[in-house]
Amino acid sequence: MKNCLFFLLIFSANIVFAQKNVSGIITDKSGNPVVDVRVSVKNANNQTFSDSDGKYSIEIPENCKILEFSKQTFRVQEVEISGNVVNVTLTSIYDVKDIFELSLEELMQVEVVTASRSKKSIKQLPNTIFVISRNEILQNNYMTLVDVLKDLPEIKVSQPGNGVHGETFLMSGLYGNYYTQIMIDGIPIKPSVVDGIPIAEQINMKNVARIEVLYRPASALYGADALAGVINIITFHPNENKTYAEIIKSKDYTATSFFANAVSGENKNRIKFSVSGVFSKSSDENIYSNDTTVFPQYNNSNKINIFNKLPANAHCFNTSVAWRNFSFSYNYMYRNENSSMGQTAKLYKYNKPNLIWGETMHFFALSHNLEASKFSLKSSVSWLQYRLDTRSCFGIISYAVPFYKYQAGDDVIWEEVGVYKFNDNIEFVAGGTFTYSGAMPKSSDFFGGPFDEDFYESFSTKIPPLGVYLDSLFGKFGFNPLTYTNIGGFAQFTYTHEKFTLITGGCYDKHSTYGSSLNPRVSALFNITDKISLHGAFNTAFKAPTPYHIYASVAIPVEENGKIVGIDYWTVPNTNLEPEKLTSYELGIRGIITPQISFEISGFRNEISGLISYIKNVKFDRTLYCTLRDSVAATWTNDKNALSILYGLNFILNFREIVKPIHLNANLYVSYFKGEETLPVSGDVIDVCRSVPQSLAKFRINFTPIRNFYVSIDNIYSSEWYARNIQTKKDFENPLKKNDGFYTMDMLLSYKIKNVSLLLKINNVFDELYGGIEAYGSSADMKYNPQTRRIFYGGITINF
Repeated sequence: MKNCLFFLLIFSANIVFAQKNVSGIITDKSGNPVVDVRVSVKNANNQTFSDSDGKYSIEIPENCKILEFSKQTFRVQEVEISGNVVNVTLTSIYDVKDIFELSLEELMQVEVVTASRSKKSIKQLPNTIFVISRNEILQNNYMTLVDVLKDLPEIKVSQPGNGVHGETFLMSGLYGNYYTQIMIDGIPIKPSVVDGIPIAEQINMKNVARIEVLYRPASALYGADALAGVINIITFHPNENKTYAEIIKSKDYTATSFFANAVSGENKNRIKFSVSGVFSKSSDENIYSNDTTVFPQYNNSNKINIFNKLPANAHCFNTSVAWRNFSFSYNYMYRNENSSMGQTAKLYKYNKPNLIWGETMHFFALSHNLEASKFSLKSSVSWLQYRLDTRSCFGIISYAVPFYKYQAGDDVIWEEVGVYKFNDNIEFVAGGTFTYSGAMPKSSDFFGGPFDEDFYESFSTKIPPLGVYLDSLFGKFGFNPLTYTNIGGFAQFTYTHEKFTLITGGCYDKHSTYGSSLNPRVSALFNITDKISLHGAFNTAFKAPTPYHIYASVAIPVEENGKIVGIDYWTVPNTNLEPEKLTSYELGIRGIITPQISFEISGFRNEISGLISYIKNVKFDRTLYCTLRDSVAATWTNDKNALSILYGLNFILNFREIVKPIHLNANLYVSYFKGEETLPVSGDVIDVCRSVPQSLAKFRINFTPIRNFYVSIDNIYSSEWYARNIQTKKDFENPLKKNDGFYTMDMLLSYKIKNVSLLLKINNVFDELYGGIEAYGSSADMKYNPQTRRIFYGGITINF
């Protein structure tokens, strides 16, 4: 027995003396200590964590020579042990200039705020979320938000879309310009008066740090507009002086962009100031083809060619200043394009360059962040002003004069969001919003010329005086200025324990017009291994009708023998509209297979009821409107029986550095959809969801064949789909209501010489003739919405 104890003591002593102690300090690039860094010995089980001063101490077994340092949002670093003291400087993943240098695991550590209203890494979240970095935006020369969305899974885009909304997109099978909450720095930028946010270069992509795209409903956090998801544009505020300039040119298109940032002072007194802008002009959208079913060559009545070039213009100016915990920003945004875009040439004119639809938006935002050890509070107040360009009008072939329109709106939003962390496992987020809005919904038609916007003031409910725009024939028809408020509150509870995360909460909204709505949310994540996790979610959401739908007004005088004999009411208001409601379920699995390959498979079910639909031949009381010639007109209305159910299945594969010498990366996104709709009014059931293809696939590869030479190739395939304007089973069976599928390719080549990059971009490489999302879902839509044909762009960028 004594001999055994003796040999055991000798063996233990050998182990002790074979180990040595290593200590050090861990800092970031600014020299600040980094706490809670995991320090582990490679090929051994020994590990420890750095303390509040960044210090650590660890025992090193014999024959072990490598230490690994890892912490969320920092790059993993391996250091060879060369002595008893090893000091390390960690690099934040946000300081990496080229996102392609990051591993897939490091990308999953990127922190986002959109999904939970507090900072969490993508790996921690039970949601489908994508982050597009500034480097990706600049390297791929994205000019518009829809350019960005075009390359993301599940999203279908239309470029051009229509005159009113500009570029358009579908997200989770829903019309994204209308059903998606789009924000800048967490504050909504969609005017409440419109039926969809207009998108072009006026939403600046050159002053963006990153874009966070959250899929599925998020009304539990963001209220009424977040049925399809949330897109949060985080603006760029570097800690050092930066300058960026760009010129892009094609045969019919010119765009110039710039960004400049200045930093002054140190520590708490540091002031950051930035200014940026984009100015784009297109003389033609390049959509024409020889398809006479879409582009008839002549007007049958006078044999005059009815087509001309279709110009489009957009520009923006953005400035911001940040000091301590305060920040202020101002965004000026303007866009216009041909108002007939997407509508049939048999009814609408395409030969008049003055037929435009445009708008100006001014967006002011002031915010303050309070940070404490366990508590944070973000306060913000914003003002979004929307004014339709008074030149906006439609040209109808059977009328010699244009039909002018006007609409305006103001939205003031105050919001408070607080986050309290009880400990590492429990977090509580709560907030409240108050919105005060004033609107003049889209007017009826003005035949005598543009509306004088001096007759409308912000938050005014006054109508123009009699004799100016009001007369004895139309009365007050088409003038419906109003104000309304919305009060909202939300709360969310997050519990994390080892491999499990649970997030639950809800939002309560009370609108001065539509009443109250409560929308709960439950989501969960389970880590099967360190690399693979399951996630699921249940959400409800609602979409309140906009003044655009409620007060839609169209009427024209009817003449017989040169005399006005009455009014033909095409569209009349409906103040009884109610919110649409949506229920959504999602289940998915994601993980990292190898250091070079990650995957995600997710499925969802969306059900939306109480659809707001544009219905024709609705009877109305003749006494409601003066000199009503006919007792039927069109209106927007809820159909209680109308229902849309969409199932979706998404496969995502990401390949990183699969051929290291040329830095070859690839992304494969495949989406499959199956739906069913009970159509408004007719009650007919069809076994598809309108506008949604059965399958959608995207495949991107990018690589660097030689140093500083970047190549990106994007492939998009869509199967056939059915038009938005299907109203009956008979429409559904009409082959003209089915749009053909398509395949397109875009290519980008760029070469960098120090701080200068030269680029060549080819959109629609094979000059494919194909259709996009239908313009408005009305009978006046084109047979298919023709998309931009092949375009060559050249450009130069300077970044320093």
